Amino acid sequence: MKRRSVLTGTAAILPFISGCTEGGLGSSTQSEPSEETTVNGGQSTISAEPAEPRREVLDSKGPTRGKNQIDLKVEKQETDDQIQYFEQNNTVRYVAGWRRTGDEAVEDGGAPTREPVYETVPFKQWAKTQSVSAGAKAAAEHIKNELDIDGIGSGLTNAVEGVDIAATVSVQTVVDQNGDPEGQASISFESLIKTTPSAVNVTYLIEDQECEMDVPVYANYSVIQLNSE
Repeated sequence: MKRRSVLTGTAAILPFISGCTEGGLGSSTQSEPSEETTVNGGQSTISAEPAEPRREVLDSKGPTRGKNQIDLKVEKQETDDQIQYFEQNNTVRYVAGWRRTGDEAVEDGGAPTREPVYETVPFKQWAKTQSVSAGAKAAAEHIKNELDIDGIGSGLTNAVEGVDIAATVSVQTVVDQNGDPEGQASISFESLIKTTPSAVNVTYLIEDQECEMDVPVYANYSVIQLNSE
């Protein structure tokens, strides 16, 4: 069976990721010109690339709690060796970013180097965020299998009133100027909510520590129209 495809938008909240981060090491990025110059009969002709279509939000709904009361369980075992648990103070150390080092070597023509920047958080806070993330991915996978579509987004949000942090699934349907789907199948908001699990039971494990919680799941839905004008 050929799986249908939809575009997605993911809402992600990283509640404690901070520190000194860097996108590239020893590299400078220059934007390429958007115009192409050709020579025709000794004369230069400049042809501009077509502009990107303008995106307009026609409909936006959510976050709305999923209605599917399915008993969905998932276990997440921490396997990243850069993440360590410290029993003495019940905290978790993780890599918050990377710091460039060896600038003198770069000036002399050598290769740039970098080192990790570590931060620590209480185990309970770390485990909760990881559990919600795992729950969001499990919910998105369930929807994909049930509706036979690809591209269900997953993420975290703290935008739900009365909820500290929740899992989200999200779908964007893109339509053309006539309102027809752009080369993709579309699903309705009602279908999305009906299929979205109300909650996912997640067990997070790191070394000999374990955290189990029921993660609430909310759905976001939007329709985007592409306009060439």
